[in-house]
Amino acid sequence: MKKVIFSIFLLLFLCINIQAERIIEHNLFVNIDPSKNFINVIDTVKFPKSIWMTEDSSFAPAGFYIYDSMNIVSIEFKNGFVEYEVDENVSPLLWVSDSSSEKYYEKAKYIKLNLNQSGFEDKLDLIVKANGVYYNPPQEPSKEYPKAFGTTIGNIEERGAFLMGQSFWYPSLPDVYHKFRMIIDNPEGWHTVTQGRLSIDPVFGYEIWDCDDPMEEIYFISGKYFFYKDRTDDIDVFAYIYEDDKKLASDYLKATIDYIGMYSVLIGKYPYPKFALVENYWQTGYGMPSFTLLGSKVIRLPFIIMTSYGHEILHNWWGNGVFVDSERGNWCEGLTTYLADHYYKQIQGPEFASDFRFQELSAYTRYYDSEKDFPLKDFRERYDGLSQAIGYGKSLFLFHMLKRQIGESNFYSALKKVYNENLFKKVSWDTFRDAFEFTSKKDLDSYFDQWVLRKSAPFLVLDSVWIESNKKYKINISIHQEADSIFSLLIPVKILYENNEKIIDFELNSKDTIYSIFSDIKPLKIQIDPYYDVFRFLDDSEIPASIGLALTRKSAVVFIPSYLSDDKRNSYKDIFNNWYKEAEIIFLSDTVSQFPDFSDKAVWFIGIPSVSSVFFNYINLLPAKIELVNDSLKLNKNVIQMKEQSFMITGKNLSEKFIFVYFNLVDFSFAESIKNKIPHYSKYSYLSFEKDKNILKGEWEKDSSILSWTF
Repeated sequence: MKKVIFSIFLLLFLCINIQAERIIEHNLFVNIDPSKNFINVIDTVKFPKSIWMTEDSSFAPAGFYIYDSMNIVSIEFKNGFVEYEVDENVSPLLWVSDSSSEKYYEKAKYIKLNLNQSGFEDKLDLIVKANGVYYNPPQEPSKEYPKAFGTTIGNIEERGAFLMGQSFWYPSLPDVYHKFRMIIDNPEGWHTVTQGRLSIDPVFGYEIWDCDDPMEEIYFISGKYFFYKDRTDDIDVFAYIYEDDKKLASDYLKATIDYIGMYSVLIGKYPYPKFALVENYWQTGYGMPSFTLLGSKVIRLPFIIMTSYGHEILHNWWGNGVFVDSERGNWCEGLTTYLADHYYKQIQGPEFASDFRFQELSAYTRYYDSEKDFPLKDFRERYDGLSQAIGYGKSLFLFHMLKRQIGESNFYSALKKVYNENLFKKVSWDTFRDAFEFTSKKDLDSYFDQWVLRKSAPFLVLDSVWIESNKKYKINISIHQEADSIFSLLIPVKILYENNEKIIDFELNSKDTIYSIFSDIKPLKIQIDPYYDVFRFLDDSEIPASIGLALTRKSAVVFIPSYLSDDKRNSYKDIFNNWYKEAEIIFLSDTVSQFPDFSDKAVWFIGIPSVSSVFFNYINLLPAKIELVNDSLKLNKNVIQMKEQSFMITGKNLSEKFIFVYFNLVDFSFAESIKNKIPHYSKYSYLSFEKDKNILKGEWEKDSSILSWTF
């Protein structure tokens, strides 16, 4: 019996260690020829034997995955050459249960080694020589939505080189980590960036990157860069940009040092020996371990340093420091957005943070589709507006509402606990739940089940408010919750008096709830969730007309003036076909006498508004004073010169439930540029451009009357 128990214990011990030993060690020598899209790789690689153990504890054939187009020159083992074959029957699902991971292996082949696994002990040492061509120019995203990037599986050309784990440019297997030394023989004038610490070979001038931390993948980013550097504590700070721009580099280096200092205090010590800003030849905003890859236009936008740049640096703590157990849901985008984008708004002031949360609720409300909605546990990465609204927006609200519930001190203590105990490990939502429970001493099972496992969101209605007066005022508030199943919510209620105000939190755990508040003073107004602290659907009346609201409608009607030339009419049609790729579009002349039903549609009026136009009356529905004076349009205190500036003004017809937009292009040579820019201004209600430069943008005021009550 003791032998049986010992054998079981030994088996468990070995299995635990096998799981821990999924680290491949690489010693890579790499050189590329950008003019031929060519890469040559020599990898002296060590595979732990346990790495071929599958989920059912059997062993897969010894081998590795590599890119389809990579040519295996030779594989050496113990001073001899190893024979191999391509085995199409070895699936990544042998190691991982998430079937969505199969798509990452579509361009990879499994190289099965003709080796008996009994022929080596704990580790298999190989020298793999391979070369091949990577020419996959970045493709535009299939759907246009804010923050969408072009993508490539891997590309080498004279503008630069971009290779990642999914490029399979080095020997790899599913669900593994990598440590490596990479020696690069760069083309003249080029630099290469990857994870780790940089040194220079004193004899040959090779760049050498040493990465002793376990990585989920190995990057190879190369280009003809100007190189700038600084240092903070023991951390190297680099900037790789295409132009000799000392001012730009200096601004980014300083910001890097500031962000690293701030987050080291907020969360924990920065985990890497360096951080680098790296310019990319197509427009991206990628955060990799110890560097970020930002597009040429992106890094020169004046607001990026104070917004998105910090977001990418923070990913070194969340996502690239503490890894994501993606099979159980990607938590890191919401947490990073909350501690970066939202955090910076908090620093600006509470009204900025409130507006940020409103925009996230507005996005979820606009993009919501009951057939496409999914819970946070199923979020892997964003691919359209709804997935972004869930994986970033709903997720950040989970953290925001939780901080309000358990307190700021407990909240940040839990984050520090997760970070310090799980650096370079994969964690799930469960890890965060356990940490928050530990610091708050609260049972949070139902909270995480509600927001991680369930779809959708609640919709709140303020049914009625009435006051009973005796010696004190008794304020009764009736709130109704609409949802497929009831959510448990902590609802902030703001009570405004003549000379002061206060906020009280109420728990809402049923469909209909009546709260009573006692006061010595009669209130003037009641507001429910006035600062958008609760994840919920917004009512149509709460969302001002905006470009985003128009672009997310499932059908559009576009009236194009008959006086325009065919070229200009076609130019407008190209714009709308791009904006509404998956929506129905009806193009009509402004001379038609019968109109389709406008309900739930975006209705576009092209051209300069004229008092003689049948569409002119809609201007009266705009929530601002509008005046037409000759060729000028006066909008509040702003003036648009309609024959000199391209413009867009949005409005809502609440009674007939449609969005309308006045849109006019002045210089059609900038039509393509304006077309690409407009989706990035989705929160705004009106815009104007000189050529393709934005000179005016603004939002209509919000109407929160559905959740407010005035006495």
